[in-house]
Amino acid sequence: MRRKHIAPLVAAALTGVVALSGCQGGSQGDSGGRSHSFIVGAGEVDGLDPVQTKTMTAQMVVANLYANLIEQKMVPVADGYLDGADEYVNGIVESYETAEDGKVLTFKLAGGLTFADGSPLTADDVVYTMKRTLSDASYVSGSSTVFMHISDAEKQIVAVDPSTVRVTLDSPAPAVNAFLALSTFGILSAEKGKANAGANGAATEFFVKNATPSGPFTLDSWTAGESVKLVKNPKYVHAGDVYPEQLTILNMADEDQRYLALKNGDIDVALDLSPRLVKEASSEAALTVHSMPSSTLYYLGMNPKVAPFDNKLVRQAVAAAVPYELLMQEVLLGQANPAYGVVPHNMTTSTAPSEKATQYETNAERAKQLLAQAGVRDLTVDLSISSADPISVDSAVHIQSALAQAGIKAQIKQLADADFETRSKAQELGFFVANWASWVQDPFFQMRALLLTDRATNRTGFANAAFDKLVLDGIAEGDRAKRDELSAQAQQIVIDEASFVGLFTRNLSVVTRSDVDGITLADDQLLRLKYLSRK
Repeated sequence: MRRKHIAPLVAAALTGVVALSGCQGGSQGDSGGRSHSFIVGAGEVDGLDPVQTKTMTAQMVVANLYANLIEQKMVPVADGYLDGADEYVNGIVESYETAEDGKVLTFKLAGGLTFADGSPLTADDVVYTMKRTLSDASYVSGSSTVFMHISDAEKQIVAVDPSTVRVTLDSPAPAVNAFLALSTFGILSAEKGKANAGANGAATEFFVKNATPSGPFTLDSWTAGESVKLVKNPKYVHAGDVYPEQLTILNMADEDQRYLALKNGDIDVALDLSPRLVKEASSEAALTVHSMPSSTLYYLGMNPKVAPFDNKLVRQAVAAAVPYELLMQEVLLGQANPAYGVVPHNMTTSTAPSEKATQYETNAERAKQLLAQAGVRDLTVDLSISSADPISVDSAVHIQSALAQAGIKAQIKQLADADFETRSKAQELGFFVANWASWVQDPFFQMRALLLTDRATNRTGFANAAFDKLVLDGIAEGDRAKRDELSAQAQQIVIDEASFVGLFTRNLSVVTRSDVDGITLADDQLLRLKYLSRK
């Protein structure tokens, strides 16, 4: 994944009509076997509502059932997968116009659009979907309204005519295209939604259990806890670019089961394998490993409200003792990259000097010096982790050993996942390992979520008024150069305060049979299965 800039069309405030380029897929060859059918070993599907699903597998299914106004362009890279580019291509739009002031977006829909059942897809469906996603019925409404600069969706999103949608922003929004391309903005049927409005008026109960596909696939069957079967949607506007005729997504909770099924040729794609199995797969001739750099970030949190981490010198000492390179090699088996601060190197505005630079240098002697300056001796701390995350568990063991070399005794406290989530979100843990993955590769989205004072996802207890102002100013700022400067200043505060210490970014690893092509790395890390093909 290259370092990315978000939404160039809007950020540059282009004028006139922009005719977006078409989709780009992988190779289209056959090699026998299942040919145009693919079986994916994944996890559980907890529902089909784009703004309610919580599991990654369900989110992937939704991303392939529904079409968006625009989509992230996928570009082949040397490592053999399709990488999400800094550009957006046509989803269901024919053209996309941005006013000179960058605040009025006009979408012209392609002609003859329908849902999978043949019913017309019009501007009313787009407006219904967008307002629903930005409403209280959606768990992404808060961040979406903030970053898309839409404070009143009812007034700011309108259907001009059956094929035209106009969106008026409060101010230019550099991240608006990235949000529009997310699965949460996949176009639903307004007719079906209104007919099944339910108790909350947003048809949540209906859409959790039912699909109104507008995208590359339609729902053939869903057996809860077992499998989902998708078939190609001939009504999809770009159906000619879709290679798979059928997809079966199996709930295979045990990763060894997924891996064995892949080795035996019973499935074509295995998701969410551990570093151990990914490494083993790399030596199998019949398998292909796609280990793709992502922004999934593991970090060490030190709560400045909890002693001894209320002393910045202590936090800096811990940061100096952490064995960053060892963690990447021993825990992730090389399937990771350094995390430089809160904004990874592959995210726009990262201040990392290179892809291999770590936030702090591992130096036990420097750690001892900092502890001496702090006047701290014989320090004992609790290091909390979720027992459900083996990467955190393994990382904690290595961090414990490294801290001992600097004179710090760390006692590892494995908490049940629910307990860890509750206590860390309540900022009760003084010292812990956690992780975070952003759907939107925007630095201010990342920093707002992880470190803005009193945010529900701020687990560290970090509170810095200067940082907060920089982040909030960056969210509101439409000029890219000014955003870059604000981001750099905010990142430096995080590095200096050493309350949030990036450990590494974990690669997104997908293992396939060797004849499978078209694996994608979108910004939201959800596979776009229409690109699957056979070599």
